[in-house]
Amino acid sequence: MFKFLGKLIFVLILVAIIFVGISVFWGGGEKIRWFGKKVEHLSERAGDEADKVKAKSDKLLDKVGIKKDGQKPKETPRVKKDEKSH
Repeated sequence: MFKFLGKLIFVLILVAIIFVGISVFWGGGEKIRWFGKKVEHLSERAGDEADKVKAKSDKLLDKVGIKKDGQKPKETPRVKKDEKSH
C-alpha cells in the first residue's frame, strides 16, 4: 500500500514539474494552443464532410425507397412467372 502511495506521489510531482516546465519555459503553452487550433479546424472540416455524406445517403435512401426512420417500405407484390412460358 505504501509503495503504491509513494509511486502515486512521485507521478503527481513529476506531472507538476512537467506542467510548470511547459507553461514557463516552452512559450507559455503557445505550441499546445496552436495544436489545439489545428485539431479544432480538422474536426470542423470532418463535420462538414460528414454532413455531405449524410445528405448523399439521404438522397440515395429516397431513391431506393427506404424511409429515413429505418423502416423498410411495404413490399410490392411480385408477379409470378410461369415456369414454362411459351
